[in-house]
Amino acid sequence: MMATKLKINLYGDGWSLKKIELESIQKEYFEQIAKRTNQTLHQAIIDPFFYPKLLLSNIQSHYDLKATTLFGLKDTNKNQIEIWYDGKKISKFKMADLSPEYSIFPTYNSKVTLGEEEQKIGIYIEEFETGKIGSYEIEITDLNLENICFHLFKYDTFLLLHQISYKDSILKIKNRDTLINRQNSFVIE
Repeated sequence: MMATKLKINLYGDGWSLKKIELESIQKEYFEQIAKRTNQTLHQAIIDPFFYPKLLLSNIQSHYDLKATTLFGLKDTNKNQIEIWYDGKKISKFKMADLSPEYSIFPTYNSKVTLGEEEQKIGIYIEEFETGKIGSYEIEITDLNLENICFHLFKYDTFLLLHQISYKDSILKIKNRDTLINRQNSFVIE
């Protein structure tokens, strides 16, 4: 049997929280440069003019830093999920249709994970964006909608769609097209 592409597009408002992981020598160097620019390290990390001052060719922005990231589609009234199979759109729905809180008989399988209330010590970058949050793809031989599982993450006061799987295989993001609306950084000591 020939494999066919299953594609799931997520549109709407996205949110990400990155915990930056700097080695001690890196952190010390970054702090020295940040101090020269009259900024704290967490402020400098989101400043695009900070990175040329580092004189490191392999680190041009905070996207080049090692980080642990929680990312996904927020449950807002703007969101939309599309399922495409073999080049044809077979379904279009809202994230609320996935949540057991809002729907007695959800159309698709979903799993909800509860986030930790307390964050660990470190530097964090929070971003809010709008657009095509992700296009997830996988090659499959036959489509069974019951094999699709949407992984929801309840974090703080909102619900986040952060992963999609098909027969327990996590789908990978193939492309994104978003506009960052807001970005901030903070430190937890």
